[in-house]
Amino acid sequence: LLLVDLNRFETIRDRYGRDQADQVLRVVGDRLRTLVRPDDLVARTGPAEFAVLLNGDEADACALADRLLARIAEPVLVRHTEINTTANIGVANVDARDDVGVVLRKADSALDAAKTAGHMCSATFDSTLHEQLEREERLEADLPAALETGQITMHFHPEVSLRTGELLGFEALARWEHPDLGLLQSEEFVGHADRIGLIRDIDDLALRTACTQMADWQRQYPDRVRSIRVNVSGSSIRSDSYVELARDLLESSQIPPESLWLEVSERELLIDGEPPLERLNDLHDIGCKILVDNFGHGLGSFSLLRKLPVDAVKIQAELIGALGVDPDASTIVSATIQLASTLGLECTAEGVESIRQAQELIELGCQRAHGHLYGEARPAAELGRIIAEGRVAPKGT
Repeated sequence: LLLVDLNRFETIRDRYGRDQADQVLRVVGDRLRTLVRPDDLVARTGPAEFAVLLNGDEADACALADRLLARIAEPVLVRHTEINTTANIGVANVDARDDVGVVLRKADSALDAAKTAGHMCSATFDSTLHEQLEREERLEADLPAALETGQITMHFHPEVSLRTGELLGFEALARWEHPDLGLLQSEEFVGHADRIGLIRDIDDLALRTACTQMADWQRQYPDRVRSIRVNVSGSSIRSDSYVELARDLLESSQIPPESLWLEVSERELLIDGEPPLERLNDLHDIGCKILVDNFGHGLGSFSLLRKLPVDAVKIQAELIGALGVDPDASTIVSATIQLASTLGLECTAEGVESIRQAQELIELGCQRAHGHLYGEARPAAELGRIIAEGRVAPKGT
């Protein structure tokens, strides 16, 4: 089984329109069919994903993957416009003992590995990925009990002024104290929670904890912590119940509504093709601030920012990490900062890890940041000194 995923398809759709993007999909599908044999099967399995069921061995599959990648990368001519795209491919052997779900999980794991390797790469499910898949399956099996027994808690990461180091607030990040695997970062399990239908439980836990903690900080350290930021999934941000929970928590905690920032990623905003404008307006109406996280992943939110009730954007860590290395990264970051300024939005840099990156961001006009340069996310009980001082010094200074 080969899973073929087109790269940055959202960008194609946003730049050229839905009709032309659909034509690209049709052309890619036709190209796939011309490269397989009559007894092989090609099917579209997602918005920008295809599956090829090949009657052959692993060597045949790898050779086909190379041909597919090369063919997909050829420009597609749509209405006199050449549109370029690339793909990644995950390859998994179909074992007679595996059910369809297992085979798809194997191919999906291989596809993730191919994406990690870069554009126009393929990867085959092997023993290393098998161990990774077993770990993922264990995490998914353990997650329900982890939520019930309080193993999942919130740590808090400071957000600071780039110029002065002044503490501006905290971002609440989920952590899992697994009894056997130790402390797990949110990126290690949140995706699995989404897969098995528990992401809204984690979102609710994060919101409850953040509001309670913000109220405690405001009693202990008046005016020292200005904001608390909470990550929200695409599922929750589309839910009436999440709006009601936010309204109830703001009332019971008595924290200023404008101190509660809800962060939703650009990809999650556009997961259904259209953003949840009504729910975003509802949250904005009760005083919450809305931040678009991982901004710069695609072009979708550039065209949406003007009509969404958005108060800030956060530049994705990959772009920040490329500052000083990739000239295009500096151009994109600079354009994002200028766009935010023009629209009257705040702009935060995510994943700042060096003094050099911080200095370039200051020169580009960015005001706020968080990242390892300013320390790790920690439990609330360990943050008293930072809050009392009101300033976070970069590491190494």
